[in-house]
Amino acid sequence: VPTPEYLFFMDILMTTIRNEVASCVEKSYLSLPFDDAKSVLFFSSLDELLKFAQEHQWTVSPSDKRITFKSAVEDTRLFQGENIMKQALSYAQELERIPMYTAEATATGGRNGQAISSDKVLNVGLTFPKALGGPGLPGKTNPEQLFAAGYAACFQGALGLVAQGSKVKIPESSTVTAAVHIGKHPEGAFGLGVEMRIDAPGVDKATLQKLVDQAHEICPYSRATRNNIEVKLVVV
Repeated sequence: VPTPEYLFFMDILMTTIRNEVASCVEKSYLSLPFDDAKSVLFFSSLDELLKFAQEHQWTVSPSDKRITFKSAVEDTRLFQGENIMKQALSYAQELERIPMYTAEATATGGRNGQAISSDKVLNVGLTFPKALGGPGLPGKTNPEQLFAAGYAACFQGALGLVAQGSKVKIPESSTVTAAVHIGKHPEGAFGLGVEMRIDAPGVDKATLQKLVDQAHEICPYSRATRNNIEVKLVVV
């Protein structure tokens, strides 16, 4: 789970970027479709966009699914600010690409070898699973188990983040279990598949499903695997 200091910094950074982009959008466009406005302003849900629009006194047209900007209503002269807009978006995208943390690990011996992180905290022996024709030695792990552990932990962190934003309390007893499958790929060689099982006692399934869907949008592991492998989300 991200630390409060990290969340505080990221919240301020995103608010600043979003307001700068909003200012450029007002000067560059008369109106935008909901989906385009949501993308440009880095919102993951329509509700967030509509709340932001209300705060900025923009005109929302549900029938047309468009937002008309305040400056456009007050002054129909369109300011040609496309270059400013592009610069703001480019700046925001560059900020997103700056690494905040880098994990490094070195593997030797392939699937029947060893993996050690650069700080030596992770030091595990690897063994090819018996199901894949390997020895499946006891006391050793494999890449699929390591990936499952990382994905599950990251997804639970993302779930906690969106729950906090939605003011929903996720109990400490909540769990995220990732089942990583490996098998023959239709196009040849091997491929992966993932099933995420999410359990949050005390949270109704409809609410939890909504939070899980939102977490899937922002989780770095989900972003990395999207459109590459099948990820099935199951609310327990």
